[in-house]
Amino acid sequence: MPTTAMPSRSPSPELVARMQRLAEYIEAHAEESLPLARLAREAAMSPHHLQRTFVAVLGVSPKAYQSARRLAQ
Repeated sequence: MPTTAMPSRSPSPELVARMQRLAEYIEAHAEESLPLARLAREAAMSPHHLQRTFVAVLGVSPKAYQSARRLAQ
């Protein structure tokens, strides 16, 4: 019996805006320790949901994004 993958849904415009604000927060605090739990509180969502949404919107994990920002500075 063949299996079919569920179509992926795009994040809502509100979630995209939240992730963009969180990316700005990460840039402003790039030199600080930013555990996922802290970022999740900042974004008002669970760590798991934040991780999945951030990757869906920005294409990288919050940790990878922070590392890239640190290297760019």
